[in-house]
Amino acid sequence: MSDPVLVIDHVEKHFKGFHAVRGVDFTVERGEFLTLLGPSGCGKTTLLRMIAGLEGPTRGRILIDGEDVTKLPPYKRNLGMVFQNLALFPHMTVGDNVAFGLRVRKTDAQAIASIVAKSLELVGLAHLAQRPVHQLSGGQRQRVALARAFAVKPRVLLLDEPLSALDMKLRRQMQVELKQLQRQVGTTFIFVTHDQEEALSMSDRIAVMSEGRVEQLDSAAAIYGKPRTLFVAQFVGDNNVLSADLDMIEGQPALRFASLGLTKRPPGLAGMTTRKSVHVAVRPESIRLLAAATSHGPGIGTIDNLVYSGSSTRLSLRIGEQELLAMVPADAPELASYKPGGHVRVDWTDSACAILQQAEHGGSQ
Repeated sequence: MSDPVLVIDHVEKHFKGFHAVRGVDFTVERGEFLTLLGPSGCGKTTLLRMIAGLEGPTRGRILIDGEDVTKLPPYKRNLGMVFQNLALFPHMTVGDNVAFGLRVRKTDAQAIASIVAKSLELVGLAHLAQRPVHQLSGGQRQRVALARAFAVKPRVLLLDEPLSALDMKLRRQMQVELKQLQRQVGTTFIFVTHDQEEALSMSDRIAVMSEGRVEQLDSAAAIYGKPRTLFVAQFVGDNNVLSADLDMIEGQPALRFASLGLTKRPPGLAGMTTRKSVHVAVRPESIRLLAAATSHGPGIGTIDNLVYSGSSTRLSLRIGEQELLAMVPADAPELASYKPGGHVRVDWTDSACAILQQAEHGGSQ
């Protein structure tokens, strides 16, 4: 049964001479980890600030727990916020930082002590309650900011690129910890990032944004494996985006990749308009490489280069004018036979094809 905690109802935001958010419309379920993903300037942070009450929408409504909060100030929304700069007070101890929001709310002193202790225990910093914040590591400061946000028991926790200042190893560690914390406390998280790996590793659902619009709102697996628009396919991962003709072949609808000499029949073609050109995304790891007995023929490609990347090797291929990217496991025995200038036959399964649509601007997500 649906239990939405947040409703974004056809929200728009205009700045002078700039349309930052365009008709965004979706709901967030209670306890969900939703990520707003997109490049700089796509509107994700502006949308988060409107949810927080730091910006007012030009049009549309924002509802939290069924209450219209569009015109409410931030302090009346009962939301937690963690931003990139963390906004900790360096002259205060860890415990005092966590207690700050509770004191602003005039919470009873005895209750504050109990809540602070529980919040710090939750993030593994109970032993550092009396330490000044400026003596902490980057990861520890991140946990203090989270503990402070959890302490006020927010209806929704908003996080604006909070891990971007950390080094890669610590960032990955914090991604795991953040997701574990979210599951443990059951709080709804709305997380903003431009880092697709970060979004894919933590999110229940991802809203991919471009030019103020939500291009696709879906599970992490669907965003990665079945992008719906050209923008999503090009922004998330290293999809091969290919042109194909949707035709009737032997009485059945099929995708004809003329430049590759291949034909595919992915699920879902029935009922689609034939005799038109479409874009199709195919993941590099879905590309199968087979031995080629000749240098010419359908699906025969030339290896341009190989790049070792740890668990896999990336192969750049060329079939005529078409460039392709394939991923081969680093321990694959056939990898030793692949050399620049060599020839392979390229193929993939029907189900690996994701047919891309025009962006559904203005539609409900």
